[in-house]
Amino acid sequence: MVEQSRTIIIKESLEDPYNYLKFSRDFNNKTEGYISRFNGVECWHPDENRVLNLKLLNMGLKGQFPRGIQNCSSLTELDLSINKLPGTISGDIATRIPFATSVILASNEFSGEIPVSLANCKFLNTLKLDQNRLTGQIPPQFGVLSRIKTFYVSDNLLMRPVPIFSAGVSKNYANNQGLCGGKSFAPCKAKSSKSNLVVIAGAAVGGVTLATLGLCIGLFFFVRRVSFKKKEEDPEGNKWARSLKGTKQIKFQVKHFRFCMAKRERLLVYKNMPNGNLHDQLHHADGVSTLDWTTRLKIAIGAAKGLAWLHHSCNPHIIHQNISSKYILLDADFEPKISDFGLARLMKPIDTHLSTFVNEEFGDLGYVAPEYKELCFGTVLLELVTGERPTNASKAPETFKGNLVEWITELTSNAEHHDAIDESLVSKDADSDLFQFLKVACNCVSPTPKERPTMFEVY
Repeated sequence: MVEQSRTIIIKESLEDPYNYLKFSRDFNNKTEGYISRFNGVECWHPDENRVLNLKLLNMGLKGQFPRGIQNCSSLTELDLSINKLPGTISGDIATRIPFATSVILASNEFSGEIPVSLANCKFLNTLKLDQNRLTGQIPPQFGVLSRIKTFYVSDNLLMRPVPIFSAGVSKNYANNQGLCGGKSFAPCKAKSSKSNLVVIAGAAVGGVTLATLGLCIGLFFFVRRVSFKKKEEDPEGNKWARSLKGTKQIKFQVKHFRFCMAKRERLLVYKNMPNGNLHDQLHHADGVSTLDWTTRLKIAIGAAKGLAWLHHSCNPHIIHQNISSKYILLDADFEPKISDFGLARLMKPIDTHLSTFVNEEFGDLGYVAPEYKELCFGTVLLELVTGERPTNASKAPETFKGNLVEWITELTSNAEHHDAIDESLVSKDADSDLFQFLKVACNCVSPTPKERPTMFEVY
């Protein structure tokens, strides 16, 4: 009901001359997924009332920018293009839709400057502001948007330097006569006028005075600091750590995770994992693993719990994209910790087919399913129960040329389950658990995509 009333607030802030929105005013209807029936409203899941996308394009809407969007806190896409919305874009838009991945306000009548706060939408992939009446400078802070892929501001009244983006960003600046800089425009001209000479001279004198004063103060604190540092002890002799002392550092901590930036140094610190990674524990050089069944089951459940949280509970949801036994770290008690999020991507809970996310070229050989996240973890489960490497199966016939998944698929199709189990795990007490575990793993690597369970079901 909360999200339903929020959509009503948005509607009431807009003029809808053609009655396209058709938002219900029946506040007594508490049916789950009810607001998903409204035109232009997409929910995170058909059976719940949380707005995911708001697509109100080409509806002839009038009125001011809908400030009520702040109440749809889960919103990831806002599309108000091809309407007749005048006025300015809300200056605090980033605080209203902090998780936005796509903001499309093209073909309207927006005026004024582009809000600098949009640079705080750190998940932004697409920003389209073309065909409006926007003025002033494009905020240079947009260059820090690391995920931005599409940036359109053509057909406006913008001026001054364009921002500097990283490679691979699709940009459109056409029909903005006042823009300069970058690779697409002439260099920006510095202002030169006789009337400015006095100001420049005054600024120069003031600058020299301030610099001299600052130098004196800096020397005072430097001498004082040097004398103080001589008294300090550095028992480990860590030169890198000493170089960080006195520098401005940026840190944040999540449980036992730490990250530090100091000047050009970047440091990622993990909690100590004395048992290394799961791959090395399973595949010793001598071919013998010391992991018993209880420990392996503990590792599987712990890793599944972590992935289930990423896929279903984390907001925004995250897909790891590169899970393998090499990236499951083990602490002193063999509690698993998932690492290596270099290829991780955001995802939507309503997405069940993820071919747009996973790139087979980047994953570890033997693990990656180009279209599904569960298959990677399914291979890890097969490693745990069979003791085999993902790329081959040592117990398979010499004529067999496939990988572990293909070998298991062939065995289970012939009901030869016993041949798949790691011989060191077989016992009267654990057999039922082993075959149930193998069944879960086989479901995860099912050749039929729709038969594969979600990570929540796996856990």
